[in-house]
Amino acid sequence: MSIGEIIKKRRKKLNLSLKDIAKKLNVSESSISRYENEEIKNMRIDKLILLSEILQVDIKELLNDINFSRKKKKATLKEIEIANKLKTLRIENNLSLKKVADFLNITSSTILKYENTDITNIPIDNINKLAEIYKVNPSYILGLENYDKNEIHLSEEEKELILNLRKEKENNEKLFKESCKKYPELIAELEDILININKTIENDKNKKEEFYYNYDKQLFKKLIQLFQEEC
Repeated sequence: MSIGEIIKKRRKKLNLSLKDIAKKLNVSESSISRYENEEIKNMRIDKLILLSEILQVDIKELLNDINFSRKKKKATLKEIEIANKLKTLRIENNLSLKKVADFLNITSSTILKYENTDITNIPIDNINKLAEIYKVNPSYILGLENYDKNEIHLSEEEKELILNLRKEKENNEKLFKESCKKYPELIAELEDILININKTIENDKNKKEEFYYNYDKQLFKKLIQLFQEEC
């Protein structure tokens, strides 16, 4: 399926008019019509990204029909990945374009260009500064490593401790499941007991209040004890 066919098919499936798409892309209706009729062969990458979001389609599907070499297509996808990371990190850190631009001593429009995949000539110094303000490693921005935002402020010792705790938690869960085979049966049995108790006292308000007031804690202590014995 050609890119024009994809655009037209997705637009109709989402009940979007040419005007709807044009407004979101900030182009004319005639431009959208020309895209669908494949009269425009070279669409800007930032427009292509936005179009894929509007049409809820994978960017790769649109790129597949563009006359790119495999090397160029791979490079384009890499640029999109980096640009998306830059935008996501800025939003996650609650930073405006101006705030980031001031930190790098460049214009807001330059930051916007970076986030719209115009990153071919981005200086490595700016990559380092962006990594600093976003509190990540430069290698993450460049797609060379993964990033866990929950651990980014931790020391190496703290990260190791968290990793060990995670492993211990997983081991404990595994041991619990193996040693407590009767858990589902116990839960079902306890539910039946509570249902029967409730049926017995449901029409007597005083009994119900007295039961929950005087025996609630004792009951649960007994249930916990029973649970521990069975497991």
